[in-house]
Amino acid sequence: MKIIYVNWNGGVSTTAFMAALKDLWKDNEEILNKFKKLNDSNNSLYDTITPLLRDLGCEKVISSAIEIDSDMDMEIMRLLKSCRIKLAQNRRCKYDYTAAVFVYKTQGDFNMEEGKLLSVGEGRAEGVQVKLMLVEVESNFEEDRQYIIECNIDDMNSEGYDYIFNKLLDNGALDVYLTPIIMKKGRPAVKLSVLCTEKNKEGIEHIIFNETSTFGVRSFAVEKKMLKRSFGKVMVYNEEVRVKYGYLDGKVVKAKPEYEDCKAVASKLGMGINRVYMEAVRKIEIENFKETEIMENTEDT
Repeated sequence: MKIIYVNWNGGVSTTAFMAALKDLWKDNEEILNKFKKLNDSNNSLYDTITPLLRDLGCEKVISSAIEIDSDMDMEIMRLLKSCRIKLAQNRRCKYDYTAAVFVYKTQGDFNMEEGKLLSVGEGRAEGVQVKLMLVEVESNFEEDRQYIIECNIDDMNSEGYDYIFNKLLDNGALDVYLTPIIMKKGRPAVKLSVLCTEKNKEGIEHIIFNETSTFGVRSFAVEKKMLKRSFGKVMVYNEEVRVKYGYLDGKVVKAKPEYEDCKAVASKLGMGINRVYMEAVRKIEIENFKETEIMENTEDT
């Protein structure tokens, strides 16, 4: 996995950032041409640059704390409200709105992970200096940046949640769940939580406002780590059932039959779902035992 660490000094600037990116790959003409073709929009630096960086193998971009001064535009100050900042004394900093959006979306823990430094880049514009480090790190996990959207509800008919859940899931929600809570004045309520990607975030918020009684939602970014996965299959009562495997340090630590496949087999053969599921688990354990035995015999030889 490759990570770009961004160090902002003297404010934030799209021009300085793009110059640093080009400096990072200054010896690769093909990649430089890709940067030249980017649409230099004031509204979509993050959305424009992120797909290209991922195509280049960069799974993460992490911004350092940025310097601010008392003359910063109020709109940018509101945007950076949740970001880590450093106060700049006796110095006028330059700020670019689209670069500030980029900082907001890439803020994270700036503690350097141990890895191989591949290249460095630097860009300057209007007193802003941007330094980039492209680092390759080993990881047991697949990582992704997602969002949780939530709201508290105490005045809705509970029969409506089934419809809302299905609509949210059909429109890109990755997970939807309810948590019982107690609100002010001792009123029982539920917290509706939805996990989604940034691409679907606005659409999910519209559904919540249209389909629930809430007047407001909260949202925040979360870093999701997942075991590396692969898929296989086992035969259960002469029917195929898919299996999902999870890996840690190159070894299988989890294996699980796909529930929908087990349900389909149970329905087709007129069996109980638990019988099919347990038989699938048994077949998975047999397959894993054979694989482990082969590996041990190979190591012995």
